[in-house]
Amino acid sequence: MLAFESQQIVPITSLRDLDPYMQIKTKGKAFPIPGDEFHFVQLDLSNVIIKNPATTFFLQIHKNTMVDEGFFVGDVLIVDRKMEPKTKCLAVVYLEGEFIFCRLEMGDWGIRLHFANTELSTIEVEHGMEFQIWGIVRDFLHMDGKMLE
Repeated sequence: MLAFESQQIVPITSLRDLDPYMQIKTKGKAFPIPGDEFHFVQLDLSNVIIKNPATTFFLQIHKNTMVDEGFFVGDVLIVDRKMEPKTKCLAVVYLEGEFIFCRLEMGDWGIRLHFANTELSTIEVEHGMEFQIWGIVRDFLHMDGKMLE
């Protein structure tokens, strides 16, 4: 489970307003303490990344189904069950007793599940298969392989 402290006070500025010295580390000196060049705002990350709290879930990836698109084991998907699926969207689907992270392709002919992993083949959802689009991936957090407890 991920938790954010409510209403963190953080510095915020635009990329165009950054000064080059902020990106240079010289002779062991650390990143400068934010000063007048920053505005400070109260930021609740939950409000930024969650549009529909009652239907949003954090799901951690446990298989490399989309590794070639930069989604790795340990990354956390922000999945909204209320969002409408569209072709080419990232989704979590339930297929034949298993939850799968994939890219949807939808048309008059049906639904295909695409994977960004050369070891996996596209799956065409056939009539009679146990299948449900469980939720649409709104966003994600890279966790550098760290598994949540």
